[in-house]
Amino acid sequence: MKQFIKHLLASLESGYRYIHIYRHEKAALVAKKHLWKEIQLTAEQQKEIRGIYGNRVSNKWHRLYQAYTGRYNKDYFPEILFSAKLEPVLCPRDICTVLQDKSLVEILYASVPGLKFPKTIVLNCSGIYYDGNRNIINRDLAIGYVEYWSRNADFIIKPTINAGSGKKLPEARKESGLGKDQIGELFDRYGENYIIQECITNCGELNSIYDKALHTFQVMTYILGDKLYHTPPVLRLGRSGSGTEQELYIGVGNDGRLRREAYSYEGERYIVHPDSGAVFENVEIPGVQKIIECAFFCHKKTPHTKFITWDFAVDKNNNPVLIEVNMLGHSSWFLQLVYGEGIFGEHTKQMLELIGMGQ
Repeated sequence: MKQFIKHLLASLESGYRYIHIYRHEKAALVAKKHLWKEIQLTAEQQKEIRGIYGNRVSNKWHRLYQAYTGRYNKDYFPEILFSAKLEPVLCPRDICTVLQDKSLVEILYASVPGLKFPKTIVLNCSGIYYDGNRNIINRDLAIGYVEYWSRNADFIIKPTINAGSGKKLPEARKESGLGKDQIGELFDRYGENYIIQECITNCGELNSIYDKALHTFQVMTYILGDKLYHTPPVLRLGRSGSGTEQELYIGVGNDGRLRREAYSYEGERYIVHPDSGAVFENVEIPGVQKIIECAFFCHKKTPHTKFITWDFAVDKNNNPVLIEVNMLGHSSWFLQLVYGEGIFGEHTKQMLELIGMGQ
């Protein structure tokens, strides 16, 4: 009986989560109607999409992705399928919730050759304070460490796990020059489960584009059968303002050269950075292949999870720096809008088979 109740509760939770994600993605699609409503598909294109996805999935997703680059692609993978159906298959929630805790990143991947991490100043896990070497310390000493660092340099504070209980905290907040009382108030605001780290400085090539934000490469790796694959890297460029809607997204070639155009969340196209005027096309960023190699090494050290999103920076010494790892709540849309192609390409059919939609 206990086992039955356990399975029942798990099924109810899974069903609730599916409905929540489904409604969220539907609402997101409606909110972007101004982008896809003018995109018309030919009868042949509509038939091609139905041949892959059937009649249950709206072609509005294909029209949305096409709205950014102007390129039609039959293999665009609708976000609603990716988030609501495929992610739960590739990413077991109970395990991924633990593994994506930001306090574990350096512990899990410290042995990856050539990979760097932001220096940790203070860490709080379930109310317990640690220094950068994982020694347990008291609150006063933690405040002292941060105050000392803050005298000469900026730092980043961010939650290590989901805040929960409706408590909304900024994903990453930059601070500097704080006194002990202000740091104590900052600690109180975050409560527990947060990490304080140094701010990473971009490599010279990225700083030449815009030097007032950290720019990060996002690479997704996935296991299919007995092989490990990666998606093309996307460079997320910071700009004035804050939040995802202020970022720009641009594709990167295997040689590290940037593509001609960057795209905003709202579908705006830029061939120069809107704040600096720097031209994107053919700027060569060092270390892109090393980032992909590190992502492969890291995924091999991550059990049970078949799809992972990695965020890397390239520091002032051209080293790859692992900023963040996401194993839940992935997004496939920005990669598809940047490249004008499906996230899984030739593997689209196999991914659909995993969720019972293979033709």
